[in-house]
Amino acid sequence: MKLTLAEAAVGASAVLEAPSSVPKAGALAVTGYSIDSRTASPGDLFFAVRGERLDGHDYLAAAIERGAVAAVVSRSRVAGLP
Repeated sequence: MKLTLAEAAVGASAVLEAPSSVPKAGALAVTGYSIDSRTASPGDLFFAVRGERLDGHDYLAAAIERGAVAAVVSRSRVAGLP
């Protein structure tokens, strides 16, 4: 799989938001995906899935540290994320 963040956002009917410190964020390449921060790899798009016991939003920093390029998160959680 190889998509840009803009293509991934369009495919998911999502809104792409990025800090101004990330110029041309939509052009960043995504080469895989993960729903588990422990298995996130460089180039992955991390999906912060919320389940009954765990919330992927709590592991966003770990996924980014492992090389995830970006994350798909709940709009209600955006303001409180790093």
